[in-house]
Amino acid sequence: MRSLSATSAARQELLKQAAELWQQSLRMALDERKTWRELFEGAEQAMGRKVRQLRTERGWTQEDLRQRLAEHGWPLDQTTISNLELGRRPIRVAETVALATAFGLPPLAMW
Repeated sequence: MRSLSATSAARQELLKQAAELWQQSLRMALDERKTWRELFEGAEQAMGRKVRQLRTERGWTQEDLRQRLAEHGWPLDQTTISNLELGRRPIRVAETVALATAFGLPPLAMW
């Protein structure tokens, strides 16, 4: 029971950090008078950095993540994962859910 509680607390902390990051991004965008497109492209790049962070925290290679995604029915090649992490390719909503599942997180934790 203790590990479930710890996991829940960790997930809550991730959600809190994600919400704070999103609010900070919105404030920065408004301050810089960015367009909605620029705002969301920035959010996609931030999500790519988040994918890389979560992957490296787990000690996974991009190939490890590719295999886990394939196990969950979402095949992406290693080059695509690299492009997602570098912000060269937008992350689709369904991919966000697949990535969260591969990392063992609720989808909202990716934001």
